[in-house]
Amino acid sequence: MVSSSTMLYWQNIDQICPQIHYLSDQEQERLCRLSPIQGERFLRSRTFLRRVLGRYLQIQPRSVPIIHTPNGKPILEGHSLYFNLSHSGNLIVIALNDRYPVGIDLEQIKPRSFLNLVDRYFAPFEQKWFHNLPDRQCLSLLFYRSWVCKEAYSKLLDIPLLKGLKELDTIPLLEDKIKTISKETIVVFQEGKIPGFRYALAHRTF
Repeated sequence: MVSSSTMLYWQNIDQICPQIHYLSDQEQERLCRLSPIQGERFLRSRTFLRRVLGRYLQIQPRSVPIIHTPNGKPILEGHSLYFNLSHSGNLIVIALNDRYPVGIDLEQIKPRSFLNLVDRYFAPFEQKWFHNLPDRQCLSLLFYRSWVCKEAYSKLLDIPLLKGLKELDTIPLLEDKIKTISKETIVVFQEGKIPGFRYALAHRTF
């Protein structure tokens, strides 16, 4: 389930034609500090982001007033439009909401040391839950389902990722007891419709 006021825009990163003239002076300065591989992904993702936002706001991509919070989250200055983006593998997704702040995370499913990551980043009670899984074949999908919800939640609230990873309890979702995760005024929707990927969307309810 996705909020009716949230729009998702998907694109293959390799199919984005990079347009450096779309970038602000600050973004171009940042681009110069990145490695060639990181710079190429940053340029393509910002090209796509500015194109999507510019089309929605009906202004030129270069004129989109993107600023950053102290924690580095990109936001719009002077507009009542909220957005967030995530990329993994060859995909990028942008979430737009004209009513509520949003956070989105996308992760490509691939082999990892899942239990080591759980022990390093998750809360102690979640570590115990993952280690006690009766079916280890489900470990990968359950890990990613938890991770994307936690990261989308962190991006929504603009809090450090490590804090969000420990703060949000995803066990009820993993046990299929609930379909959404609610915490005060926060709702996290988990989606799994893109083959080879998991993603989650988080937004406020007011």
